[in-house]
Amino acid sequence: MRNRLRDGVPATGRERAIYVNAAILALDGNYAGPLGRIVEENGIKVPFWEQFEKGYTALLGIEGLDAPPAKDLLALFYQMYRAWYFPWKLIPGAAPCTARARAQILEACVGKDVVAYYRQGLWRTMAEQPVLITGETGTGKELAARCIAGRRFLAFNVQTRSFAAPPLSGCHVVKLSDASSSLFEAQLCGHVRGAFTGATEDAPGFFGLAKDGETLVIDELGELPKDAQVKLLRPVENRVYRR
Repeated sequence: MRNRLRDGVPATGRERAIYVNAAILALDGNYAGPLGRIVEENGIKVPFWEQFEKGYTALLGIEGLDAPPAKDLLALFYQMYRAWYFPWKLIPGAAPCTARARAQILEACVGKDVVAYYRQGLWRTMAEQPVLITGETGTGKELAARCIAGRRFLAFNVQTRSFAAPPLSGCHVVKLSDASSSLFEAQLCGHVRGAFTGATEDAPGFFGLAKDGETLVIDELGELPKDAQVKLLRPVENRVYRR
């Protein structure tokens, strides 16, 4: 199929789509190992970028193909690998319930259809989607949250040959029990200087901790009084709040 496309032989849209998916799977298989080493080292540098770009050009550098740019495809592979890696790394075990938990975490990260995930550009918008994790105390909810945080999209910079940040960075865990009842709103939403006695400078609050696609884990939300939970609805659902 690649030779036909290179020679300009007409192909249907379905044939082109099948070829692109097959080429993406081939590249993914070739670079799972090198990407895994970056994850294990919690690094950002990509020493094999030129090799990846050469392989991409050979398979997908054909005019008329609907394929993401090489740098975006590498970042997508990196995200997919981390979505699989962290549930196995942070939540070990062979019990059926553990396997189901890992499967649910993976689905929360990339959905049920990986091809649709990349086709629809969901990898760019995962930071906008809230995830609710439920379970009894001690069942590993924070571990599940860290797995999901570890799969955030990290853009690749061609000039520096590196990803935007280490894979385990940008996860902020907040226990709502640490917020005092009298300053609950100010601690969550932050405040500006002079908003109340003792506010000597601007403060971002818990909601301002996560930036540029980072993850905010709000622990014990279900333990709050109902009137406090109502105040959190808009910030959690659509990221809108006011200091």
